[in-house]
Amino acid sequence: MAETQIITPSVAVTAPLGLSSAASVTLSAAVNSDVVITMTLHGGEQAGNAAIPAFNGQVSEIMGQAQAAAYGRTSMSPDTRVNIDDGRGGQLLFEGFMVGPAYQLFRGSVQPSLRAVGKGAILEHLKLDIYSGRFDHSSGPSGKLSEGLNTASTGVEADSLPQRLLDLTGRLIEHWTANKQLTTSQLTKTLSENRHALNQQGPLPAWKRLLENSKSFLDFAWFQRMADNQAFNNSFNDALVQTLRSESPGFSSVLASLAAQFNLFSVPSRDGDVGSLRRLEQQVTLSPRTLRLSTESIMTSVAPPNGLFPLAQVVMRGVARKAFNGSRGSTSVTVGDTDGQVVAVYPETVASAGDVLTIGPPRFMDFVLPFFDASGSGGKKAEDYDRFATALDYSAKLVDRFEDEVVRTMVADYCKSVYRANALAGSQVSFSTPLDLSLWPGERYEVTDAEGRPIFTGFLTGVDHALSRIPGGGAASSRLNFTHIVFPGYSVA
Repeated sequence: MAETQIITPSVAVTAPLGLSSAASVTLSAAVNSDVVITMTLHGGEQAGNAAIPAFNGQVSEIMGQAQAAAYGRTSMSPDTRVNIDDGRGGQLLFEGFMVGPAYQLFRGSVQPSLRAVGKGAILEHLKLDIYSGRFDHSSGPSGKLSEGLNTASTGVEADSLPQRLLDLTGRLIEHWTANKQLTTSQLTKTLSENRHALNQQGPLPAWKRLLENSKSFLDFAWFQRMADNQAFNNSFNDALVQTLRSESPGFSSVLASLAAQFNLFSVPSRDGDVGSLRRLEQQVTLSPRTLRLSTESIMTSVAPPNGLFPLAQVVMRGVARKAFNGSRGSTSVTVGDTDGQVVAVYPETVASAGDVLTIGPPRFMDFVLPFFDASGSGGKKAEDYDRFATALDYSAKLVDRFEDEVVRTMVADYCKSVYRANALAGSQVSFSTPLDLSLWPGERYEVTDAEGRPIFTGFLTGVDHALSRIPGGGAASSRLNFTHIVFPGYSVA
């Protein structure tokens, strides 16, 4: 008889208020989300859901101190650290910010808990819109600040998306730094300088780390040749700059816009920091790792995305006519006419039955170039017409972009990515397994039975690592959530 192995997971906490232990800890990590830790505190001298008065002075005091710490935060440095050991060689050191207390009240008892988010959450507070110049629309020299779009984007030709975003971010800041004195409002200047200082303390370095970490994952073949088509290259940069400096309540809106344009998802780092951006199609193309199933209960769902028919094809319709909107007196030139021409499909062979997903071009293929009024009226300078005429010529060249080899490669790649991301999105599997800290979202796994026979292959989209201690015992498990499931005998294009 094999000797039974006793595994003893452990957790150590360093957090505000002198906290060093907890009755239970759950670390939740998922794609497109920050890492979150929830800690349930001891009730008085006892562990677990001990029966204590709902208004126990000690518990209420801890909650009040935690609230004061959360609402009084001024530092951008992490204040909470949690070290989890799964008892079999796996460790996870989390760093983040305590964000507030919570009560779970029961009859005759209270379960106080504290929540912390990973240090990567600081990225949410990045404000790039302060570098746009749009905060001051008064006439005079300050108007030059609003011309930053072309200044920031012209000539940037990096052959990877992360590096291009890094370069454009740097250009925006350089332009703002060189021209901020042109603003006519001292208050505006002071506020933007203060916000820039806050950006530098934490959010901006986090943005740069995210992009550096993403370089090995975002390999767009068409990116290598974009500089061959200068009109497309410049319009692409302009669209990125507009996205980066868009006004939003949080930087997650900017990330969501980039994700929609390039079919991306994000994976947080194991220590709670920003992780990396990756391509959605990697949910079905990554080489899978092997995971042996150690549970007798799983939940599965393999329905198509719309519940009835599978996704058969993705069709992109976009610019078709060599025309543009704009004339003398206009304040902008709009490039793009979605009259229904199909410009890309995937797969090229359509199934006899199934749904067709119709999409438009990504944002960087359909955009607006802002320019001054070209009519010479309204107090504008007559020489503005020269810039406007240049814009019309520039735009006329862009309407041919779907005939360019670089662009056609891009839109075909885009349709393939959308198809792969959506074809199996409705298939899901979830189950719990003994605590295993090596499991992390963003990877594909081939799950096998005890004898190594394949059960399914899927993308791990989220995991909850949980430990609890109760009088006389405890529990430690990992809850796994998979999507894009492929069972033996099926495959996706």
